[in-house]
Amino acid sequence: MVSYTDMKALIPGTPEHQNSVANCAALHVAYTAAIMQAQYLPNLQRKEPRTYKQARAAHDAKDWIAACDLEMTKLRDLSCWEVHSKSSLPNNTHIMGSRWIFKYKIDEHGAVTRHRSRFVAKGFTQIKDVTFFENFAPVASYVTIRTLFALTALPMFTVLQYDVSVAFIESILDINALPVYCECAEGYEDKSKYCYLLKRHLYGM
Repeated sequence: MVSYTDMKALIPGTPEHQNSVANCAALHVAYTAAIMQAQYLPNLQRKEPRTYKQARAAHDAKDWIAACDLEMTKLRDLSCWEVHSKSSLPNNTHIMGSRWIFKYKIDEHGAVTRHRSRFVAKGFTQIKDVTFFENFAPVASYVTIRTLFALTALPMFTVLQYDVSVAFIESILDINALPVYCECAEGYEDKSKYCYLLKRHLYGM
């Protein structure tokens, strides 16, 4: 038997009918969101490689290797290092470790838009007061940012944003400081025979 309340939910204009329509709309939104999440679930569950070896063995290895090639091209174009033979180095020369980092770039729905590879130094293998003497992080001050936006609030001013690729690498090492050596990038030079004499900072230092 249908109750009187249930009957009013079927009559347009009644509060019960309005609540029923609102509930249906909410269910429709939730259902649509669930469908979209299920559609992109495989992308969300993808695991990023942790090593260069895993990247070469992945199903999308071609994309990872292409990303590595692009990263190496940028670093070589900036002359970030010189390749030296390990046999030519003085005894007990400290060689900093290195590694590859792999990340998926995804959109708001979780779909992969690009593969990102970055060659970084293992800065934690450096020894304070032996291989480095001070730390510096080039971070913008909040006061500077607020001042900039306050000035752009004036008439006829606009704000433009630029993404500078490998911006951190633009920092040049002090030629008068101790030389900094780093392991070669896996997959490119023979790490057992060669190393890099760094001329610019790498991510991770």
